[in-house]
Amino acid sequence: MGKRKPVSLLNRERAQRHEQQRPSKKQKKAAPQNGNAQAHQQQGNRAGGSSGGQQERGPRKQQQQLQGLRPTSAVHSQAAFAVRRLLEADASKRGGATLKSLTLAPHITAKKATYAVTVEALKHLPILQQLLERTQLVEQGQGLTHAVACVLAYEVLFGEGLRPTGPAERAVLKRKADLADALQQLLDAAGVQSAAELLPHPGPHTPHPRTARVNTIKMSVQEALDWLRAPPPEHRNKASCMPAHALAPQPGWALVDACAAPGNKTTHLAALMANRGSIVAFEKDPKRLERLRAIVAATGGTIISPQLADFLAVDPEAPQYRHVQAVLLDPSCSGSGTAFSRMDYLLPSSADRLKGGRAGWLPDKRVEALAQFQAACILHALRFPALHRLVYSTCSVHARENEGVVAAVLEEAAQRGFRLEAPFPGWPRRGVEGLVAGAERLVRVDADEDGTDGFFVAVFAKKEGEAVEEEEQQQQQQQGGSKRTQQRRKR
Repeated sequence: MGKRKPVSLLNRERAQRHEQQRPSKKQKKAAPQNGNAQAHQQQGNRAGGSSGGQQERGPRKQQQQLQGLRPTSAVHSQAAFAVRRLLEADASKRGGATLKSLTLAPHITAKKATYAVTVEALKHLPILQQLLERTQLVEQGQGLTHAVACVLAYEVLFGEGLRPTGPAERAVLKRKADLADALQQLLDAAGVQSAAELLPHPGPHTPHPRTARVNTIKMSVQEALDWLRAPPPEHRNKASCMPAHALAPQPGWALVDACAAPGNKTTHLAALMANRGSIVAFEKDPKRLERLRAIVAATGGTIISPQLADFLAVDPEAPQYRHVQAVLLDPSCSGSGTAFSRMDYLLPSSADRLKGGRAGWLPDKRVEALAQFQAACILHALRFPALHRLVYSTCSVHARENEGVVAAVLEEAAQRGFRLEAPFPGWPRRGVEGLVAGAERLVRVDADEDGTDGFFVAVFAKKEGEAVEEEEQQQQQQQGGSKRTQQRRKR
């Protein structure tokens, strides 16, 4: 594929095409003598008026109709785009868009301002939606989209204000008095003095401190403490460090990270193993694999071998995996536990998506499909011949992805000699009782109470003696098979 053309060049080409479509002087002379009418139509078109002007303006006007009025400020334009994408993803329940990726991406200008305006617009969304409905601002805004109207209405009422720099800004400023009256009506109806009193709870009850994991391959904890004036080497969510600690790998072990990218847990495993042993890290997406390789190289995890492969397509009984002792399985999940760190709690459906752990099942087709995939991954991982430890983890609060998945695989796991082990004995929050046998051995993290993202960890463990005996049997079978093959060749 060729390189994408710069935006300035694309705009220049659009302008050239537009100029080519404009009538020449000869065509204008040959046209009917209705210049005055055309002039009036064009003037009305500039003011957002007649349909005759729309036809004459051609593709440029059509593009404006499709996109709506755009703010002149880059911050407001980028914030409106982020709001639109987030609301669309939230309504579709497919995800794929996050606040940070839309406002802090490399191509975003004035990142901090864009992030701040987007957050505040989403925070005030319950109020703004009522105001837009009462004033009919979108319907009567001459091309304003819902997202643009939300961002600009926020600035007029709660932000730093607007200047009449473009059609979008002027359309909102024209209705400023109506918006203020509608806001006062809401306040009076609720019996409060300020808009802040109308807003829902802004986030978790417990503060979420910023945490960092020290990469002990590169430095000791004490060296990291001495270096606190500089940025920590790797910012991590505290809960996401739990799966590697629960697996408790020892130096020299052979491990598999089934769904490895971006690689934070993979490199954590390497550090816990003192960079001795081997870790095969699977990732099926080429772009995410490149990111995994970059993180592995940056952190010095020389025992990690990133491989482009779908874990479910890998044969656990292949000869190269016969010594795998432990598997870390952190597969795709709904990510509902990250609602606070991703600030998804600002979106309309957050109340539904934050249900789960204590509330039980969430009737959601996407969650159900993910749970079936997660269970398939666990059953696949249990097929490694020498396996004696498996950690299953998610950043989800939904019971269907957590206790529900464990319950679905528990019988087959038991048949293979595995039982649930209780990691972190001092951790107070455990699985939901009644949903699975042994729920007290599961680990849950509550984003609202524990000061970090919502998380779930389950440890499947086999007694050491049973694991060693099974591995010896596997080796004997393989040796016996090779001897029989040699005897056949001699014959």
